[in-house]
Amino acid sequence: MSIRQYEAIKSKSARFVVGLMSGSSCDGIDAAFVRIKGTGSSIRLKLIAFATTPYTASIRERLLSPKLDT
Repeated sequence: MSIRQYEAIKSKSARFVVGLMSGSSCDGIDAAFVRIKGTGSSIRLKLIAFATTPYTASIRERLLSPKLDT
């Protein structure tokens, strides 16, 4: 990312971000939708929405298997 791109993002009044995570328990995917305002020590985050979608038993079994088929 260039300095100009960083400055353009930094100057926005708010940014909206979606974060996705699946932990080592492989129980599902968590998604968080957040609003970010400011930068550095004045940064403020607001959680807009959060959801968890569980894996089906077959997907969880496949994720936990020693060798995944490609």
